[in-house]
Amino acid sequence: MGKRVAIVGAGPGGLVAAKECLAAGLEPKVFEKSGRIGGVWAHGMWRSMRANLSKHTCSFSDFGMRAASEFPSPGEMVSYLEEYATRFGVRACLALETEVVEVRRRGERWRVATRDGCEEFDYLCVACGIFGSPWRPNIPGAERVKQLHAREYRGDVVAGDALVVGSAFSGAEIAADLASKGVRVACSGRTAHYYLPRLVGSVPVDLVFFDPPPTRLPTLEERHAALRKLAFDSAELLSPDTSKSPKLVISDSFVQFVDAGAIACRSELARFEPRDDDDAVDAVFADGRRVAVHTVIWATGYDASGLATLLPMEVLRDLEFDQFDKLQPLVLHLQTIHPSYPSLGFVGYYRGPYFGAMELQARLLAAIWSGAMPAPSREEQWKGCDEARRVRRGDEPGGRAQFPVDYVAHTDALARALGVGLRRGPISPSFPLRLVAYLRSVWVVLGARWRRSVCFAHS
Repeated sequence: MGKRVAIVGAGPGGLVAAKECLAAGLEPKVFEKSGRIGGVWAHGMWRSMRANLSKHTCSFSDFGMRAASEFPSPGEMVSYLEEYATRFGVRACLALETEVVEVRRRGERWRVATRDGCEEFDYLCVACGIFGSPWRPNIPGAERVKQLHAREYRGDVVAGDALVVGSAFSGAEIAADLASKGVRVACSGRTAHYYLPRLVGSVPVDLVFFDPPPTRLPTLEERHAALRKLAFDSAELLSPDTSKSPKLVISDSFVQFVDAGAIACRSELARFEPRDDDDAVDAVFADGRRVAVHTVIWATGYDASGLATLLPMEVLRDLEFDQFDKLQPLVLHLQTIHPSYPSLGFVGYYRGPYFGAMELQARLLAAIWSGAMPAPSREEQWKGCDEARRVRRGDEPGGRAQFPVDYVAHTDALARALGVGLRRGPISPSFPLRLVAYLRSVWVVLGARWRRSVCFAHS
């Protein structure tokens, strides 16, 4: 009998973790508190929403997405994940409607408690993502207005004038969705973003960024210049601060609605004040301007408080857990492992995980836990944790980044940990097999670069 692995969460990370564990001869069990798989794709999406990454990126290496849409809907994403679970025998590992209420250590093993009882496992994989607990700022007077979080938005027309707080991915898309329905919208944000279309010519914008890890990191000025070339131009938007790390948003119609006057961009929200003439309230912003508001939608993200009730306090302390750090709530090597806990791993537990990276994280954990390969040395893991701390602190020029890792560089680093990265060195007897595994994992990146070159050559 293989060693048992408890996997928390049946989103993309949990499903690929289970699949890789099965392939490595381990016995995974996936705990999912809801009644269906899919994670954030199955919950908290509005009807007209589309992924801001293409189907080439939102799929695993050995099971391509057959969705008709270049940018899948939530329904298409869930259907894909359901087909994936069926194809690789993951359904037999699922424990749906089974919430993990507590995890305790028993030596190097893990005791997982649900409302139905307790089980012990040799390994624990946390794959529940950081989007579990909606976060709202404490704004004076908010109790005076009807409010909902972006997770609760389903695409319905809201009553009266709407204020969307948050101008990043969800905020921009929800504001545009409301404007398309004739709702008068104000959008409040603290940060100026570059707003990019989903397609650059005929190429999905996510594929435009796929290149091998550079030999020289681009300067802050070069990063801003590159995004400026791709972004929509509008006099109605604040210009990004070029002394700070650039922030981007992918949205096809937000800027067009701003230019048309259907969305009013405002600075940071300060407070709400009552009005005498109708049932609205005044939203007052940091620059002193105000708008009448009937409904506020908080597109203010999530915190990682769910992990605080899942893992033991001493473990969280060693992992330097910060539930309010939306960039990187944990300090880990490769966002995956920690030298103090060899039987604990994470898949997709950071801001902005791509499917290819999650697949390699899962493959790395399965290879280590099954004994197919040794774990990276403790020295290497501690160096990785040091790098995570630097990212968290924002030590690089421009301060804290929008995302903790670069997709291509991260996947290559994970592949190197598996022994099949794009590096030169002596060839071991198992290299051909491991090279096939690596190429299978990063086919999206390499194929995307080829497609991009072909499209650009014929545009």
